[in-house]
Amino acid sequence: MAEEVKTKRRGMEVDRISKMPDAVVCHIMSFLPKEEAVNTSILSKRWKYLFASLTNLHFDYSSFSKTLNKGRRRRSSTSSSSNIISFISLVDRVLFLRISSSIHSFYVNFREAIDLFRVTAWINTALLRNVQEIDLLVCLRESSVLPGDLCTSKTLVVLKLKFDPVPSLHGLDLVTMLNVPAKVCLPSLKHLHLDNVTFADDNSIARLISSCPVLEDLTLYCDWDNICKLSISSCSLKRFTVRTCCFYAALDEILVHAPSLVYLDYADYLPVSCSLTNLDSLVEARIGFEKFSDNNASITQFFKRISHVQSLKLSFEVMEAIQMCHHPLPVLGKLTHLEIRADVHTVALGLPHLLERCSNLEYLVFNGVGLFRGLVHSGDWNPPDVVPSCLLFHLKEIEINFSWWEKELEFVKYCLQNGRVLMKLTIHAYTDEVDQLKIAKQLLMLPKGTRECQVIII
Repeated sequence: MAEEVKTKRRGMEVDRISKMPDAVVCHIMSFLPKEEAVNTSILSKRWKYLFASLTNLHFDYSSFSKTLNKGRRRRSSTSSSSNIISFISLVDRVLFLRISSSIHSFYVNFREAIDLFRVTAWINTALLRNVQEIDLLVCLRESSVLPGDLCTSKTLVVLKLKFDPVPSLHGLDLVTMLNVPAKVCLPSLKHLHLDNVTFADDNSIARLISSCPVLEDLTLYCDWDNICKLSISSCSLKRFTVRTCCFYAALDEILVHAPSLVYLDYADYLPVSCSLTNLDSLVEARIGFEKFSDNNASITQFFKRISHVQSLKLSFEVMEAIQMCHHPLPVLGKLTHLEIRADVHTVALGLPHLLERCSNLEYLVFNGVGLFRGLVHSGDWNPPDVVPSCLLFHLKEIEINFSWWEKELEFVKYCLQNGRVLMKLTIHAYTDEVDQLKIAKQLLMLPKGTRECQVIII
């Protein structure tokens, strides 16, 4: 200590960083942008390759490009192509000059055109280093087939692949296919997200999922051009999201067996055959049909399979399907939260029937104002002959985006008058202050099912 004080008195700084162990320095460097971490290699011989020991490799082209442009602003303008070359070289250097034998996470966000061979080299290098997390968002410049080695990693826990179209090539039908080998082994994979990916056939995707024994989170935002039947069977799966990224290819059949599933997000065409089994543990679901079959039975069967859900969000298209369905919906006895992404006036016909099936509903939200103003309303709000039991005994809160349609006001009046346990009615009035005052006066004059109900107009 005395020696350090003496050194300071001589006007010299104490180099504490150089005394730190390599592991500590690497941990500190892991919080730096990778381009800055690489720049530390010029500080000393010891640090020359220290950056190559980092285990968390995160590369973001947007922040990288901004840093380059800021540093060179005074000297000369930096072309986009120069930045792209520098970024790719950075990723190559950090990956291929590694000292450490393992990589924990490998993340790349690069929304510029890149060749498959480069991405494949990055992936294979990360796999050789026993990577646990791969998260890639890139734009491949041609239709490509991803390496099958991705399906045989024993260390992968997280695999997220998103392939955006090249900005200059929008409109071209580029496909990225995941090559699923005959033998798949992903014993550690828990999170699988595939965005803008396709498969060779039905068996490919079924084989992939069945070889992930601990899979908990699955997201498929896929092109179903080669797929007729989507078959998902997993006892460990807890979260499942499925969406289409292609509007001309639809599934003919869906089979899902997931007894541990607690969250379902479905935004795709509703196929004629849809079998969802053992979903008794389902807690939350978000449903949005891109298009639905004329077969009303498929809609009824779909809701029957998710009838144990507690929180449900429905799109306008789903409400439209309910309105056109001539078969009764199943009772959603456990449902307490319902959110409808539509205006009341656009779903007026199907709403009474839906409320009748939600016997224990406590919270009801409409959040579709302004989304469908060009649509003709579905019909008049005709109150059901019998007040839904949820409104009489359970419904505590209603939130509605109000756009001054007469049918919306009639629905609000109906709920206020019949809501015996209604405690709070929140109206987001997308009108001027004069109209808000009119709404407030009309509502205050109405009889209420309970005196404790608060009416809030925002």
